[in-house]
Amino acid sequence: MRNLLALLLFVPSLCLAQLPEYVSPDGLIGWFPMNGSLESGIIGIPDGQINGPTGTPDRFGVSSGALNFDGIDDEATIDHYSGFENLAELTISIWLNPSDYPSAYANCGGGYGAAYALVSKWASTIASRTFLIVLSDWGPGSTGINPDGYLQVCNNSGGVTGCFQSLSYATFPLNNWTHLAVTMGTDTTTIYVNGLSVYSGESGSTNGSLLHTSNPIFIGNEEDASATCPRFYSGQLDDLGFWNRALNQSEVESLFLSTAPIIGCTDTDACNFQPNANLDDGSCISCEVLASACGEGTVWDSTLQQCISIAPPCAPSCGEGTVWDPVNEECIIAIPADLNYDGCITVADLLELLTVHGTCPPYPEWPDFPGDTSTTGWSCGDPVTYWDYDYATVLIGDQCWFAENLRTEKYANSDSISANLTDAEWTSTTAGATAVYGEGNSTCSNFSPDIEACDEALSLAEYGRLYNWYAVDDAHGLCPAGWHVPTDGECTELEETITSQGFDGTEGTALKSTTGWYNNGNGTDDFGFSALAGGYRNGVNGYFVNAGHYCSWWSSSPIGGSAWNRNLLYYSADINRVNNDPHFGLSVRCLKD
Repeated sequence: MRNLLALLLFVPSLCLAQLPEYVSPDGLIGWFPMNGSLESGIIGIPDGQINGPTGTPDRFGVSSGALNFDGIDDEATIDHYSGFENLAELTISIWLNPSDYPSAYANCGGGYGAAYALVSKWASTIASRTFLIVLSDWGPGSTGINPDGYLQVCNNSGGVTGCFQSLSYATFPLNNWTHLAVTMGTDTTTIYVNGLSVYSGESGSTNGSLLHTSNPIFIGNEEDASATCPRFYSGQLDDLGFWNRALNQSEVESLFLSTAPIIGCTDTDACNFQPNANLDDGSCISCEVLASACGEGTVWDSTLQQCISIAPPCAPSCGEGTVWDPVNEECIIAIPADLNYDGCITVADLLELLTVHGTCPPYPEWPDFPGDTSTTGWSCGDPVTYWDYDYATVLIGDQCWFAENLRTEKYANSDSISANLTDAEWTSTTAGATAVYGEGNSTCSNFSPDIEACDEALSLAEYGRLYNWYAVDDAHGLCPAGWHVPTDGECTELEETITSQGFDGTEGTALKSTTGWYNNGNGTDDFGFSALAGGYRNGVNGYFVNAGHYCSWWSSSPIGGSAWNRNLLYYSADINRVNNDPHFGLSVRCLKD
């Protein structure tokens, strides 16, 4: 996140607080992260009030990152403010995770059914709704129950009356996070689900104006005196946003494709400030306090976020073959076990020894070692055989890359990588794991124009395999001998090389393959990198999502509790540097040492 100090259109003196980068500030009139409360994300906009809802983990697993509504009497409100006056257009964005669907039991003025209200704003009667969005099993003018249920959108402004229905309950599955956005333009209303337009028509359009009412916005309940149906929502809600214009599809997709926050200290004056953190965890502390907390002979290291030993003072002279031991303050036989003088004998001391004294015979002594390219005659551009598969390679600048995604089921030392994990196993393991897009019984989405990506045989052939970051970080090695998973800095070097070749601002297009991307979002593949839109496996619920929309490959560089990666989007020409929870399953490209 960054501090966005852009001025709001409706009140020039207001400014934005810390907002996610994927939230467009243009026309933003309300942002409520719902992090266990209805605190406003915009300076000067009043906080909302909750009556019953409690904090619950959000779609990224962040504790109290969303609000839970019990479906009985929980509700929340946001008092009316000037941002909702004299609107010609409106966009509403929210994440929902329903626990169950409405069950009919009351007569509702001509029909028999029930509704769960997500967001609503009323005047005094049913004929004067500014907006109303509900899940319902009873429709306008119906005389019976719709057994499938649907999303109902109402707007009685600008001469448009009544409500219209779109989308069945199946579009909003139980116990699963779904992104919903509704844009009410001057002549068209559009409904987006998970970034895709699923309805567009005149019903609900503003006709140039939205009804101006002084009533509050209701969340999780529909405050309507004439309603006799149950209205209380059952489930979780998160990230509610309002704009005084109709967002375009790319902006809506950006909201859907939001990435997990990096949790840490965000106070720049704190001694443990983490520059990449975008969600404060309450751990910020001053340098004075940290200094006093470290024991004698240690100091606070802000990079490692821990107390470390002070370098030992000049040691007394010891006899030949001995060295000074600063812990026991005596001469001991060299080489001391505690080589880094941290008071402990650990693997770190062995690594210190190998750094100075370690040697390794050349690879030709193991001619059958998988992926060995040290033999005479191999050059970048030649294939690399690794565990019975020939990988194409390509030279980009001074770097030699795999020109296709890794697909091995074994580490370099021949140990197997855990595979065929269920959703629950995938999201809970902290060991290395791999998956094929669409495998097993997991939920799967397909936006590829070329293949049925949820067919695991086709996706394996097209995209290779997906790996969690624990596999990337495993000491056994994911890439063949002489190759490695690139660091964050090496990925940046790739971007800079492409930029220097005349592709400033279109680096992503230059890396994308010429086929396989949704909505003609194909690239030009100018360097032979052939990045395919292979999607990913969600680290929160284990689902396979966004094949055709999105590709992402890991770096080996951790950041807080996450790790850096690069991604490409079908509607964007850029390369995006983002971070993901290590449970996410992304593609891997190997880089020559």
